[in-house]
Amino acid sequence: MTMMEDHGLIRILLVDDELPFLEIAKGFLELKEKFRADIVNSVDEALDLLQKNCYDAIVSDYQMGDNTGIDLLKAIRSQGNQTPFILFTGKGREEVVIEALNLGADFYINKGADLRSQFAELSNMIEQAVKRRKYEIALTDSEKRYRTIFLNTGTAMAIIEEDTTISLVNDEFSRLVGYKKEEIDGKKSWKDFIMPSEIPKLLEYHQKRRIDPRGAPRTYETYAIDKNGIVKTIIVTVEIIPGTKQSLVSAIDITEKRSIENKLRMSEHRLALITDNMLDMVMQVGADLSIEYASPSHIQSTGYSPGTLMGRRLHDLVHPDDLPRVTEVLNRIGMDKNYTCELKFRHASGKYLWIETFWNFLIDENGKFGGAIITSRDISERKRLENIKSAMLRISQAVTSINSLQQLYNFVHSIMADLMPVRNFYIALIDNENKELTFPYFVDEYDPPPKSRTLGRGITEYVIRKGEALLASRDDIIQLNGEGEIEIFGSLPVDWMGAPLKVGDRTLGAIVVQSYNETVRYTKKELDILNYVSDQIAMAIDHVAAQEALIEAKEFAENLIKTANVMVVGLDENGIIRIFNDMAERITGYRADEAMGRNWFETLVPKERYPEVWGVFANFRARGALPRNFENPVLTKSGEERYIFWQNSEIRNSRFGVCVVSFGIDMTEKKKMMETIERTNRKLNLIGRVSRHDILNQLTAVLGYIELARDRVIETDVRNYLEKAANAGRNIERILNSTRDYERLGSAEPRWEKASDLFERGTSALDTTGITLVVNLEGLSLKADPIFEKVFHNLVDNSMRHGKHTKRIEVGYKKVGDELIIIYEDDGIGILEEMKKDLFTGERGKGLFIIKEILSITDMKIEEIGEYKKGAKFCIHIPKGRYRLVE
Repeated sequence: MTMMEDHGLIRILLVDDELPFLEIAKGFLELKEKFRADIVNSVDEALDLLQKNCYDAIVSDYQMGDNTGIDLLKAIRSQGNQTPFILFTGKGREEVVIEALNLGADFYINKGADLRSQFAELSNMIEQAVKRRKYEIALTDSEKRYRTIFLNTGTAMAIIEEDTTISLVNDEFSRLVGYKKEEIDGKKSWKDFIMPSEIPKLLEYHQKRRIDPRGAPRTYETYAIDKNGIVKTIIVTVEIIPGTKQSLVSAIDITEKRSIENKLRMSEHRLALITDNMLDMVMQVGADLSIEYASPSHIQSTGYSPGTLMGRRLHDLVHPDDLPRVTEVLNRIGMDKNYTCELKFRHASGKYLWIETFWNFLIDENGKFGGAIITSRDISERKRLENIKSAMLRISQAVTSINSLQQLYNFVHSIMADLMPVRNFYIALIDNENKELTFPYFVDEYDPPPKSRTLGRGITEYVIRKGEALLASRDDIIQLNGEGEIEIFGSLPVDWMGAPLKVGDRTLGAIVVQSYNETVRYTKKELDILNYVSDQIAMAIDHVAAQEALIEAKEFAENLIKTANVMVVGLDENGIIRIFNDMAERITGYRADEAMGRNWFETLVPKERYPEVWGVFANFRARGALPRNFENPVLTKSGEERYIFWQNSEIRNSRFGVCVVSFGIDMTEKKKMMETIERTNRKLNLIGRVSRHDILNQLTAVLGYIELARDRVIETDVRNYLEKAANAGRNIERILNSTRDYERLGSAEPRWEKASDLFERGTSALDTTGITLVVNLEGLSLKADPIFEKVFHNLVDNSMRHGKHTKRIEVGYKKVGDELIIIYEDDGIGILEEMKKDLFTGERGKGLFIIKEILSITDMKIEEIGEYKKGAKFCIHIPKGRYRLVE
């Protein structure tokens, strides 16, 4: 249907099958200049015209050929058309009148002879019917508007009956309590959703409110219980619906807000407390977005009273940057019934606050946009927290992409600029080594970057020393200076604000912002933000500083490996070469780029040694058992074999894919030299054994001849000479026999043996008759040269031969720190002090000299600490790793 422009005239459709009557009716009605009438003479024509045009009223005759006015009335009402309908009928047709009224006719009028009075009455009926219809439409629109507010507001709402039954709830209330609407409406009492301890108080409110609406609080806080038994803190507002005993209840779940407040309070007020719990704001705008209605809750959130908002356009209150969002909302008309967006809204003070808006579009019966109901709430605090969280997240993420502290400082400055004005900003760090305060980042309108200074009494050091964030005005700074707490450096700001940079118990320094402009002032809100993000900034600085140190250490290690004077080779779990330093290049003849990526065992291990060397590596892969030291030849690029002594280290979870790093020393020349020495020693030992054998044979003969001579010589002088010659021969024999010990010295690897066994073997060849041996060596094992038993042999032999009256020998041990000391002592004459300095040099006999040499092979030492005439006392010092104690 199309609307026809008639400049305020009431449009009427006259339907009658008598054309003269239609023309007369049209003439009478249009005389008053209130009406404009269209005429048709059949029901079908009337229905056709109603499809094209809109009329304010329809006047129809009853009997029209095969159809009646009742048929027309049924047809238009079946289409949902509620246009006022007046039926012309003859007298005596009461049953027709009753049927017409039952079907929705507004009035009826009997045709009569007095046309003037008849049409005057008809005009009056038409005006009444049209006015009543307008009231009905207005009432319906009002009901739609308020029902839309009720059902779609972000606040939970319910209508409560006098007997506490809940007769109607909206979706938000259903979400709040966890029940479906059909489970609540008419079936539940509000007492079913309230904590039991709260019911008596709220029931008293309920009853008082119905006696006197002012007798109970309008708004109060209480506790609801949802379907799962979860207790929620809610703010409730209750109003009695005028003319009824019903009450309208709105509830806002503030559980999360209460939780946030508690957490913020426990965090030493690092963020501003959320103290106000705002009720939703409701606003209705027209098609041109002019404000037609604003709820009183706007005063608390925006500072505007409803009266000051009425008639203003929404565009005038939205931040210019967000006007495209409003346009975006309007573009959703026809696609969505509602839409949600966030906008910056101008407060009455001129500042902007963030609001979350929920738009319900009002579409008229013609499908055109007629305005919107906008439910909104203040989310400025949430936005502030989101910005802080976003800043902290961006800082934490930045540490993975930023490799230098200077980059991080610039990035932190830009992040802080999103949270507050930071035109003047600096970071100060403590140099613990030099006891100085450094300023690696410093941006200021007036002062140049300061040089490092000795930690003193500046305001920055004051914050570091106190360990707490500080907001100080110019007067506060002057007062602190006057009290001797601080010294003033640089220009005096209007506001100075700083927070310590802490990581755990360590204080790295401080982060500072300051303002020299009276229009830029800081408050506790900015101080809380600075204090809140300072820990994250400190961790980021600490992390990036560690990264820088790690990079330096890595570069140092790589350079150290590259230039090391030993081979450094790294293999992955498949034996592929991943590290190959300069020394490895020089020894093997392979360049690093030739060796890297090749299999070590297939490339650099001689074929005959491959099974053995690969077996060691395979055993490591299977069992994790890696020999610390290993010797094997390496096959160079030229085909030469170089003998390498390896020290191996296992690397776990390496990012470089390396599982073994080996450090190799080229022992080729040393091995050749040792082989030469060994061959020489074998020759010398052979010569020594042959010579000793021959000499001993000849000496035996000499001693035999001396014995024969003694039997035949009677002269005393000659016999004395022969005895001296025999003693000299026996000394020669003893000296020759001691050379055997020299030959054996260091000829075999040290091995673990029980100390008691070594003592027993060492003394078994000695005749110790008449001497008490006290041996306390049980539980002690030594890793020593195989001829260590000679130590005990020579000590006991020395006591027997030089102790003069030795009757007791005792040997034991004690542990002193990491060292173990074997204590050997006898009860003989002892050793003169002047003789002790040459005791182990060989000048006073080879026995003790040999003892010292045997012990030195395994890093052991010996000393004599006895007192002359109280017996000899020897201490053998055994280092850690050369002894074991067993219980």
